[in-house]
Amino acid sequence: AIAVTGPITPGSTDAPPTLAVVDIATGKDADVLTRVRESADGATKVATFEGVDLYSADGDGSSHFAVADGAFLLSSTQDLLKSAITAHTSGATMARSQKLTKAFSSLPAEAIVQDFVDFTALTNLVGESGGEEVKKQLRSAGFGPDAALAASLTAEPAGVRVKAVAIDLGAAATQNPSFTPSLVTRAPASAVAYVEMANLYETVRRGLEPAMAQDEQIKTGVGQARGVLALVGLAPAELKHLFSGASAVVVTADGTKPAVTAVIGTGDGAKTQSILDTVRTKAAAFAGTKLPAFAQVALGNGVTGWESKASPEASIVYGVDGTTALI
Repeated sequence: AIAVTGPITPGSTDAPPTLAVVDIATGKDADVLTRVRESADGATKVATFEGVDLYSADGDGSSHFAVADGAFLLSSTQDLLKSAITAHTSGATMARSQKLTKAFSSLPAEAIVQDFVDFTALTNLVGESGGEEVKKQLRSAGFGPDAALAASLTAEPAGVRVKAVAIDLGAAATQNPSFTPSLVTRAPASAVAYVEMANLYETVRRGLEPAMAQDEQIKTGVGQARGVLALVGLAPAELKHLFSGASAVVVTADGTKPAVTAVIGTGDGAKTQSILDTVRTKAAAFAGTKLPAFAQVALGNGVTGWESKASPEASIVYGVDGTTALI
């Protein structure tokens, strides 16, 4: 298992204190300790804590280890190593966490991997320079005070299954309501990958707003991106029209050449066609000779689209079939 503790400082390149724990077979504590000491170049005993010998794995003190009660402990700090030993001795471990127990009870028992993130604890670990801002973002996103997430990876005869559960999401649970994928009928059976999203416009907007409020550079970058998009005919109103419904990305392969198609469901095919045509003409004027000219092409099903051949092997094609755009 791997556990990350604090503190965490936004913008810092320093890694947070981390603890790794590996279960040891019964009666093999001494053997494991001997092998680790032999393999760790420069490993030296630095202290004894609660009857457990502590070792420094290197000369700079950035890695510490110990073997205690059937477990090998590896930590980035000696203090964290001591805390882990004390917690195990006293029983004050994550095993007592009601949030962890509640989340793991909804996951398969026979899992290859399980993980758990305590959003509340994570927020409290964030350094003073950004802690309050992060808390505000979590509150604005609708997360409850005991929000947590757990996930598992389980082996099955036909592959692996991933399951995730969340608790106390509060209003955040209803901000992205569940939906039934509706664009799969546009994906060929030979597709190698498919991802569908609902209301991408609102999801991105909600994610950017708190980030822009906290970071002036992000705010400037988003403003510049909006300016460029407006130049090619994709102002916020147009983006909202295109991405307020269902949108999907489909990856197919023709031999060794992959093809990526964006499938966008809108409620007004004529308006969608007008927006894409405007983007085509403005993008051509904006890019000049760097973008090969578009030419009309028959796409099947009575749909006429437009294609720009970037190279003999690659091109950009779009068309609108009913109320669905394909790019």
